Amino acid sequence: MRMALMDFLHSGCDRIENLALKRKILHTNIGALIAVATILFYATIYFLSGDPSLIRIAYFELSMGPFAVLVVWLNRWGWNFSASWLLLLIAMVAVMFSIHAGLGTLIDIHLYFAIFAVVPIMFFPRLRWGSVLILFVANTAIFIFYGTHPVASAASLEALGPVWLQAVRIVVVVSILSSMLFLFWLADSVAETSEMRIEQMAMTDILTGLPNRRLFELVFRQEMTKSQRNKAPLALVMLDIDHFKQVNDTWGHGIGDE
Repeated sequence: MRMALMDFLHSGCDRIENLALKRKILHTNIGALIAVATILFYATIYFLSGDPSLIRIAYFELSMGPFAVLVVWLNRWGWNFSASWLLLLIAMVAVMFSIHAGLGTLIDIHLYFAIFAVVPIMFFPRLRWGSVLILFVANTAIFIFYGTHPVASAASLEALGPVWLQAVRIVVVVSILSSMLFLFWLADSVAETSEMRIEQMAMTDILTGLPNRRLFELVFRQEMTKSQRNKAPLALVMLDIDHFKQVNDTWGHGIGDE
């Protein structure tokens, strides 16, 4: 299960050599996964409510799910720029539809646009700073607009009363913060795994799988420092195979490598 998830999140990374761009693709795939989870979470709540307006919103948000999966597909085939834009547009359209279809701004769901204003920097590489700027300005403007021009909520939602409305607001805020926390945690976790893999490759001989000279020098310096600090003796053993050149000359370097 873990390996399947890792393969899903790394879709498209194998086509790219640039490590920074690989990280952006990974973040975009994680964002798509969070989008699907968020859609399912809210759709479940809306269906359980039995409210016709909320159920209509649930059906619309569920229709956005396949587009979130399409984000990963685009990354897989190298359309990284389009994938990042599609992910942000899905999120923005879904929230705007929810506001005008019945949720309104009564429960502060427009707070999502404040998040959408800053997360693009995680999805776009530095050379795409124009897209980051456009999305920042657009989402900031939308957030300010809804903050200064409230949209009426469905009558059933307004009838909940101040206590329940406050509870719903808390759920929305917790959902936003949880999504951001999960995004940062998962991105950091996967990045750490990738860094460990790169570090292992840098410290290992690709032919034999044994520690290479770089790791030897690192460990040797550490042991020298420890020996000097503790005033303890340090021994170094060197091994060499006599006449190994004859093996390569006779059977070839392939046999020698084996």
